[in-house]
Amino acid sequence: MSNQTIGFSGSSRRPSTGGSPKSAINETIRVVCRLRPSLPMDAPKVSSPRDGVGAATFITPESMGMGGASSYESFVSNFTPEGNLTYSKNWGEEVKSFKYSGCVGPEVDQEELYSKQIKDIVSGVMDGYHGTILAYGQTGSGKTYTMKGEGDASAGVIPRSLRDMFELASESVDDITFSISYLQIYCEVIYDMLDTSSRKVLSIREKDNRLYVENLTEVPVKSVESCLELIKEGDMKRATASTLLNAQSSRSHAALLVTVTRRKKADKAGKATACVSNLVMVDLAGSERAKQSGAKFQQFEELKAINLSLSALGNCVSALAADKTHVPYRDSKLTRLLQHTLGGNSRTAMVVCVRPGNDDAGETYSTLMFAMRASNVKVLAKVNTVLDYEKLYKDLQLNLDGSGDDVHRMELEVVNLKIELEKAKEATQVAENQRGALGKRLEMSERGFQASLAAAGGEDNGDLVEAIEGVSEKWQQEVEAIQQEYVKEIEALKMKHDQNLKAYKAAANSANFDTEEAGFELERAQKGHLETLENVTSLTEKLREVEKENSGRIAELLDELNAKILLIEELQGGREKTEKAHNKKIMELVMRLEELEEVQQSQKADMVSRDAVLEMETLFSDTVEKLMHRVNQLEGKAKENREVEQIGNKHVDQKIQQSRQKNSDPHAMALLAQMEKNAGGVGVRVEPGRLRARNGRKQAF
Repeated sequence: MSNQTIGFSGSSRRPSTGGSPKSAINETIRVVCRLRPSLPMDAPKVSSPRDGVGAATFITPESMGMGGASSYESFVSNFTPEGNLTYSKNWGEEVKSFKYSGCVGPEVDQEELYSKQIKDIVSGVMDGYHGTILAYGQTGSGKTYTMKGEGDASAGVIPRSLRDMFELASESVDDITFSISYLQIYCEVIYDMLDTSSRKVLSIREKDNRLYVENLTEVPVKSVESCLELIKEGDMKRATASTLLNAQSSRSHAALLVTVTRRKKADKAGKATACVSNLVMVDLAGSERAKQSGAKFQQFEELKAINLSLSALGNCVSALAADKTHVPYRDSKLTRLLQHTLGGNSRTAMVVCVRPGNDDAGETYSTLMFAMRASNVKVLAKVNTVLDYEKLYKDLQLNLDGSGDDVHRMELEVVNLKIELEKAKEATQVAENQRGALGKRLEMSERGFQASLAAAGGEDNGDLVEAIEGVSEKWQQEVEAIQQEYVKEIEALKMKHDQNLKAYKAAANSANFDTEEAGFELERAQKGHLETLENVTSLTEKLREVEKENSGRIAELLDELNAKILLIEELQGGREKTEKAHNKKIMELVMRLEELEEVQQSQKADMVSRDAVLEMETLFSDTVEKLMHRVNQLEGKAKENREVEQIGNKHVDQKIQQSRQKNSDPHAMALLAQMEKNAGGVGVRVEPGRLRARNGRKQAF
């Protein structure tokens, strides 16, 4: 286990464009759009723009039975290897142009994609730059195939990158080591793919502006085969599921981290440096719609987590592209891990995968828009050189061991020189003693010779005396010359020994000084490590306290977010129902309009000419005049009848009054009987001033 770094050191804000270091690379995220070949499941559904109101519908010549056209013509009308792409929808009514670092079609194989778009980033990792490669796109668009591939001929980005890295390491004279880590983010939880003993949930930590995953397994590797074997074992733990869009859909984000450590020899100042760089290769889970993929139960929860993290990634990219001061990296574990990759200290390439099919047009357009924003994000990558404490410690230890040997050797040589010096002193003393002895002998010889001369008595032996004195003087000169030469040799030997002794003493002092300096340097390094460990411990405790305080709030926010997502989905369901009802109402209105058109047509068929209408109006006017004349006549007769009736009623009233006055008038009674007889037994009620029949009809006299 180790606290493995998966982020990169450096600022997570977008770098400025000026004043960068000489070794820094100032560029934008490299975006490559890859168009996947058509598959049987991508067969387009033939429809017409009239099938739905406001629906984006796409028909290709192939789907209409004309043949010879790719499904991409339904929305991608044109693209070039230089990265120019034109997207159209709604039968060409809406056209959008995009510009990326490159576009590759179905005819481009894995080798060409890697060599043209990815290989230089991998080479940069070997030179000390961080690198990141992302595969983004809808479910079933070819992301996993792009990253891993199948077999040797169709190998993807990951195996090709590993092969290049080990090949470059074999050609280098520096000491290069590799280690890998493998993790997945499933439903916003990080799991270690290389830990076979447990299924621990890992946490993200931050130290010295560097993000890392605590207790993430880091395995040293020495060959490509061992790397691929570890990846294969890790893939067996990855969450996958079968959906309507993909038989083996990835339900998690998978990230492979390759750490490269390049150690160089110590420089003249004794500093040992190392380049530690990371290559992060991420296979993102695909975006999808629940209705389209048929996700239910657990798959639906996975879908929500995937779309949430991808939405957070899109928000971060949008904020970076707009150069905003706040970038919401903490909204998701994915964006938190990629914090220094997005707009930070890493050369980044994003392969945006697009799948054909008319039903995928909306997702394709969203993917292309995301890729366009990502292509505007700037990064500033630099060589990541650190002080190699491990090598420095080993070198200091070797220096200490070597310095100890040198000091011991020099001490032995000093002792030997001292012994030789004592011997030289003894030899000098012997020579001095011999010289003194010779001088005494010479003096005694001279005295004996003088005594002999005196004994010889006289001047007669003058020649002999001169001869003896000459020989004696010559012998004395030779003796003095020999003595002087011997003294010179002794002094030269003494001087030589003194010089050697001084040199050895200076070397010993220098070795002692270097040893002391190395000891001081080692002590300072140890103190630095202790201080770093203390800071790490303190920061770890503080971070745990902060996480403990924020865990409850984060859970509440996640619950609120899930509730909002459910509400949005319910609103979307209600919107679909409203649209269906709206469409039904429109169809009813269309049918009613057609009925009205039929009625109008029938009315048009029943219409007569204008002359006939005028003739009918004239006839109608004449008839009305005649009727009015007849009505006037009838009203006149009715008036006359009313006057006669009034006169008759008045006459009858007079008669009845007279009859009442007489109380019994035979004539009146006879008149009433005659009236009942004439009425036919209907019954007549006589009232003052009028006569009425019981059946409501008037009977006039």
